Amino acid sequence: MTVKRYAIEIRGARVPVIEAGVVVAGSGAASLAAAVHCRRMGADDVVVVTDALGGGTSANAGSDKQTYY
Repeated sequence: MTVKRYAIEIRGARVPVIEAGVVVAGSGAASLAAAVHCRRMGADDVVVVTDALGGGTSANAGSDKQTYY
């Protein structure tokens, strides 16, 4: 399967749609490792959905970030 992009209309709003065989949610270390693993296992249509690239827990962990928790 190849990634397909199109849009649908819902109540007058145009909504983008992306179809893929593998969707990975997040961009932290675990998510990106999962995406790479899927690709290495033969998936040719891996899509990473994220709010901010590198914004996962890995980027916000460490002794200098403990005040966030």
